[in-house]
Amino acid sequence: MERTRAACDQLRAVHLPRWNELPDIELYMDQVLLVLGGALAPISSEEAPMVTATMINNYVKMKLTPPPEKKKYTKEHIMVLMFIYYFKNILSIGDIQSILNPLTDRYFANGKELNLEKIYEEVFSLEKGQID
Repeated sequence: MERTRAACDQLRAVHLPRWNELPDIELYMDQVLLVLGGALAPISSEEAPMVTATMINNYVKMKLTPPPEKKKYTKEHIMVLMFIYYFKNILSIGDIQSILNPLTDRYFANGKELNLEKIYEEVFSLEKGQID
């Protein structure tokens, strides 16, 4: 029981950045890795290594996230990468593709008709509610 309580306390202490806390400027790969490393460190473990450039390149090849434009990643790319990292601990990559592909296709390919900010905030606020 005490171990469960400690694990719950640790999860409550995790703060994933909210939309307005993500950088508003376009970033190169090394900068993306720094942002993700800082944001995801509280939920990373030895079983789930931090995001690497190779992982991001593979996610682009698998069409989990669109490719960067002129080698620069946007706030939206970072959000999608955080979703992938977060969900890969509980879902297969195929399941993540099933969830994210319609979202990213509609957002990145069709004039940003979805509001990714609302989706991002909703997912992580629901997560916080479940922990509580």
